[in-house]
Amino acid sequence: MHLKGEVKRMPKINRIRIVNFSYNHDSRHILDECFDFHGGDNALLNLANGGGKSVLVQMFLQPIVPEARIQGRNLASFFRRQKLPAYIMIEWKLDGAGGYLLTGICITAADAAEPEGRTRIRYFTFTSKYMAANAFDIMRIPLIERRGDIIEVKPLREARRIMAERARKDPYLTGYFPDDEKTLYARHLAEFGISQDEWRNIITRMNDSENGLEDLFQKFKSSSQLLDEWILKTVEKVMFKGRSRQQLEEMLQSLVREVIENERFIMEKQLITDFLASFQNVSDGLSILLKNLEEQNQLGENLAALHLHLGSKIKTLQEEQQLNTDAITKARDDIRKVELEERSHQYHISLTRHQETEKILEACEQSVTDGENQLNQTKKREKILQAAGHAAEIRRQTSELSGIEERLAMAREGYDKDGRVARLEYSLQVKCAAELASVTAELDGLQSAQYQQQEKAEKDKTRLKELETEKSQLDSESGKLQERLNTFAGAEKQLQKSLGLFWNRNLLGELDPAEMEMIQNTLQNNLDHFLAELEKLQKDKSALQVKLSEGDESRQKINNQQEAARSALADNQRQLSEYEAKQKEVRQILDNYGLQEPVIYDQTQLTAFFTRYLQELAKNAEDAAQIRNEAAGALLSIRNHYLHSSPELAAALNELDIQYETGESYLRNQPPDLRQTLLEGNPLLPYTFIMPRADIERLYQLNPEIVLRRIIPLIAYEELNTIIENRGRLARPQPEIILACYYEDRIFDNDQRNTLIEEMENREKEACQRYEHYLQAQQQTSIDFSTCQRFTYPADFQYQREKDIKTAEDALFNLDQQLKENENARRQGGERLDQLEQQMQNTIGKIPPAENSRQDWLDFLKKEPEYQSARERLDKIRSDAQNLISQKEFLQQGLEKLQAAITAGQNQILQRHKYAEELKHKLLIYQRAPAAGILEGSIAELENRLNAIKAEHSQDIINLEQQHKELTAQIRKVQKLLERLEVPAADYLAVIFDENELDSVQNEITRLESELKQMQTEKDLSSREEAAAAAALSHAREEVKRLGADEPLPAHQIKGDFAARSRRLLKQAEELEDLNSEIYRQLSRLNRTRENIEQTIEIGSFEPAEAFVPAADEIAQAVRLEKDFRSIDSTNRDKSMSLRNSYDNCKIDFKDKNLNLDNIFKGIDPLWYKARLNYEDYYYLFERMSQHREKLNELIAVYENQLANLQRNKKDMVQQSFLQGRRLYEEIQAISEHSKVRLAGRSRPVQMLRIDLQLDDHESALQRINAYIEECILKVQDKARQDSSDDELRKTISRLMSSRELINIYLGNAHIPIYVYKIDMNMQNSRAKSWEDAVRENSGAERFVVFFSMLSALITYTRSRNMESIGADPDTDTRVMIMDNPFGPISSEHLLEPMFEIAKKHRTQLICLTHLKDNSIMKRFNLIYMLKVRMSAAGGKEYLKAEQYIRDHSRVNDDEKLEKAIYRASELTETSLFEDE
Repeated sequence: MHLKGEVKRMPKINRIRIVNFSYNHDSRHILDECFDFHGGDNALLNLANGGGKSVLVQMFLQPIVPEARIQGRNLASFFRRQKLPAYIMIEWKLDGAGGYLLTGICITAADAAEPEGRTRIRYFTFTSKYMAANAFDIMRIPLIERRGDIIEVKPLREARRIMAERARKDPYLTGYFPDDEKTLYARHLAEFGISQDEWRNIITRMNDSENGLEDLFQKFKSSSQLLDEWILKTVEKVMFKGRSRQQLEEMLQSLVREVIENERFIMEKQLITDFLASFQNVSDGLSILLKNLEEQNQLGENLAALHLHLGSKIKTLQEEQQLNTDAITKARDDIRKVELEERSHQYHISLTRHQETEKILEACEQSVTDGENQLNQTKKREKILQAAGHAAEIRRQTSELSGIEERLAMAREGYDKDGRVARLEYSLQVKCAAELASVTAELDGLQSAQYQQQEKAEKDKTRLKELETEKSQLDSESGKLQERLNTFAGAEKQLQKSLGLFWNRNLLGELDPAEMEMIQNTLQNNLDHFLAELEKLQKDKSALQVKLSEGDESRQKINNQQEAARSALADNQRQLSEYEAKQKEVRQILDNYGLQEPVIYDQTQLTAFFTRYLQELAKNAEDAAQIRNEAAGALLSIRNHYLHSSPELAAALNELDIQYETGESYLRNQPPDLRQTLLEGNPLLPYTFIMPRADIERLYQLNPEIVLRRIIPLIAYEELNTIIENRGRLARPQPEIILACYYEDRIFDNDQRNTLIEEMENREKEACQRYEHYLQAQQQTSIDFSTCQRFTYPADFQYQREKDIKTAEDALFNLDQQLKENENARRQGGERLDQLEQQMQNTIGKIPPAENSRQDWLDFLKKEPEYQSARERLDKIRSDAQNLISQKEFLQQGLEKLQAAITAGQNQILQRHKYAEELKHKLLIYQRAPAAGILEGSIAELENRLNAIKAEHSQDIINLEQQHKELTAQIRKVQKLLERLEVPAADYLAVIFDENELDSVQNEITRLESELKQMQTEKDLSSREEAAAAAALSHAREEVKRLGADEPLPAHQIKGDFAARSRRLLKQAEELEDLNSEIYRQLSRLNRTRENIEQTIEIGSFEPAEAFVPAADEIAQAVRLEKDFRSIDSTNRDKSMSLRNSYDNCKIDFKDKNLNLDNIFKGIDPLWYKARLNYEDYYYLFERMSQHREKLNELIAVYENQLANLQRNKKDMVQQSFLQGRRLYEEIQAISEHSKVRLAGRSRPVQMLRIDLQLDDHESALQRINAYIEECILKVQDKARQDSSDDELRKTISRLMSSRELINIYLGNAHIPIYVYKIDMNMQNSRAKSWEDAVRENSGAERFVVFFSMLSALITYTRSRNMESIGADPDTDTRVMIMDNPFGPISSEHLLEPMFEIAKKHRTQLICLTHLKDNSIMKRFNLIYMLKVRMSAAGGKEYLKAEQYIRDHSRVNDDEKLEKAIYRASELTETSLFEDE
């Protein structure tokens, strides 16, 4: 048995045993099957379809929920023919070292043991608690005995006797509960954390249909239905456990009744409150008017002082303006001088550059000359070496030729005997010499003419180059001029485009002066227009800024006043709220104790009362506890037959294994006559323990260590008939001892015993209730006493705070109105200021373009003379260039003709020169011929004759002549090369030819030619740079002259830093001009401001304020003061009229409605009629109205005091509703939190269930609840006025105060979506889905996981809250779920994984029954039972047998203490299903 205060956690199932059960119309039997779950391991029970899975589930439920139905099947249907009872037992493994609890049920048909009763079955339930294997564990319990293969099942009557007897002897470890003690059995299970409600409402319902979880949740298609039917009902069971759910309904009903009863006071209070609000507005208006009248006079004095100050300032500004004008003139002169310095500086730079380029050009020209001389000398040396080589070659060949001639002469002596050859050769010699002379003379003439032509051609080329140079110079200057003109023309077009004006030049390129003047006037007018427009906009902006500045100051003042008023209001409201809460609390306390309210202000009297009251409560609680303990002890003793004996001794005897029987038990089992006889002979008998004498002797020897609170008689069975001297109930075992034996004789009669038990139960219950009542009263009284002691407010505290609150609220209202007006004016002013800013920006943006346009035009006109000069110079250059082109063309034509003649002469010379060479060659052949006769004929005829003669003679001569001829030709060829070198013989004859030296010289020539080419390039570049420097120098001089100077300034007068100096001077001039412009604008504004002040007030009517201090912006200050003066004057007049109208309207609204109000009107009407716009009249009126207002507030306080209880009750109602709504909100959130589970592929726990409670904040929720309660009061009040029945009113109130309504109002939203986690095969695609989408779209397997997680979250939440309520750690709680065929829709790995993770997270033991054998399912279980139906050997009967399979034996946790239990190996075989894995 669990003791009070122990933590109750649901244990896990260790074993289940079913004995002697039949089903399928008694054709299938379970003789004796035990399922071992090894300390609470998950298990899979596999049985084919039709094998009876749902029957097994129904049987498993019976020891917990007797008569539980599954799929509509009545338990009695299994016991129609069965005579002997069936036993279903569950062994639970208790938490920690608590051991084991056996819960069992014995079921049989009604006629099997008892007469036909009201039900068709009879049963009783029983429990047995043990730490290890014993006689009453699940396998040894004597209700079933097995002898070999024979099973003996005890019938119902005997089984009852066995368990009842066991319970009597050992009530702490054994429980026996007949079928009419269902409530006691449920309480007994609850002591061990086994909740019948959970098993009945969840586990049973989950298995009550084929679809299981599907049927539990599928019908709830929407989040709202799920919230109403499951979540809120679950939360309500937790929240309202042990107390009424109708507290809010009763409070609302009582509150409506109270509102109806106080309706008259409420109406009168409302009337006066409404009047006060109107009256207060008028009074507040008077207060403002009085302040404004004071302020108006002060403003007039300030304006007079400012008028005086502005006159002095105008004079000072005029003097400053003249000084600035003088400084501007000087700055402009300095700017022109700096520009002349800059142009002079540029001239000196250009001059230096030109001089440098001239020097560079001269150096380049000298380098080219030197290079050419060196190259010529090297080329000359090359020719000398070449000539020396040719001369040496000629000498060698001439020597060889002489040898050939000698040989030829010798050969000829033999064949020219008649002298014909000699004559022919000599004739050829003479004729060739003569022809050569003639050709040579002709060549000299041709070469002379050729030279003259070439000399003239060179002169013409030189002239052409000179013309080209002149043309290039003219083109360069023309290009520069044209570029300047193009630039000017482009600038002119751009200027026309930018100005939007167009003008034309005449044929001479000149401008029309009249048109130019008109354009200049137009540009100046545009600029003046923009400047005037800008000045006007600046004035408007300044005035508006002053107005906005005044508004900002006023707004800041209002904000400060609002902040102060809000602070005061919040502080007073807080104080009043605290006061009312404490006052309500204290008043309730005083009402509860029957005390009057004034007592609270007397702490001494209060302390005395509570001290006395607490002492009385403590005494009462002590008395009640004593009665309770006595009654509880007596009741336990009666039930266990220990009323007159000692349970302690009974436990000791049990431990010693001594058989005994109490006197009560013994007497109860005796017939009445015998019992009476025994009692008359021995009145001590009810107080005794009866046992064999041997056991008494044994007790002497064992001497157990036990402490007893009373003396216990021990009697041996052999001495029961011993008579002890007695006188009625007084026994005298010895003369010196008399024992009072006032036993309770009703315990011996069953009927009287039941009556006694009922009396004791009632007494215990009543005493417990009294004790709890006094204990709670003590605690509450202490709290109440402490609360009263903390209430230290004075009696008028509430009145003072409410008065202050009213004042602050009125002030805030008026300030809010002022702020709205100010904000409206500020918004309009801001919009206007934005417009002005935009207009100013637009105008400012136009001024620089207009100024630039004007300046650009002036600059354009300044450059016009330069343009005309350039244009005239360009015309002259073009004319000169045209003349040069004509000369160049004439020279070019003559040169072309001369070049043709030179070419023709060269061809003729070449031909004649070739002919001369042939003659010379022939002359060399015949030069040695001796003189002879000269023959007639041409050279060709003579050679033909000579060749014919020679052909007749020896071939040797022919060969020699051929060699002679060839060698002669070679000598001539080399001689020709030598002549072409044109080197005098004296230069090379003494030179020895060296081929290596010639190669070196030729390489040197190549190098010198490359260097000369580079030098020529540098010379050309220097020439161009010199020309550019010369042009720049000329331009710089022209710029100096343009500025009006004849010559550039000398260097010592040029100071440098031209740009910075010009910028400084220009900036100085511009700043001075801007300053003068600003001074001009200031003078204009100041003069206008003085005129405005004079128009606003009469200067002589106000004395200037002595303490007046002008602001930094006097104009803005003047505008503000003028505006304030005009505004306050107008406001005061309007305010006076408005207040009179408000008072008249107030009179119209409230006259003749209340006598007090009518008297007020009579008293202050005359004062209104007399009041004029002066301070004194309105001040007196204000005082009288303030007096009336205070009296009305006092009257309201009286009404509020009358209605205070109603307000307190209403606040209580709101607070309780708010707290309940908040509790609902927090509990629903807790359900979501309990759904978190860690899934594979996720780094953090996944929230499987999310109830989306969107709450803005608790303060807003409180406001909504407050408004809702007011609405409920009106609805119920209207319903009551319609004469609705009490039942209708209760239904209305119940609906209004339902949990769903409260949570809707608390959240401010009736739509509360629920999201569940949809698990996908790819974990990355898993996501939360709305309940509606999940029910509609998810597959059956996915829905099962959703429903399973939902159910797990609800169960976990419920049990966690129960654990927390008794101070236990909810994270250590465990639970069991038995499910029939849960894997029908779910077999995929990715869905099984989360299901088992959810179970693991919630420490849930899963016992699942299925027909499936998928590997994905079976590998999830370490423990599997394969259930099979087998035929008996004789046939005709079927038996269900179980075979156990364990995947991993190391994970099995068997308790060694249970090893003594008896297992039948024949019925429980163990093999392996996992060999393939």
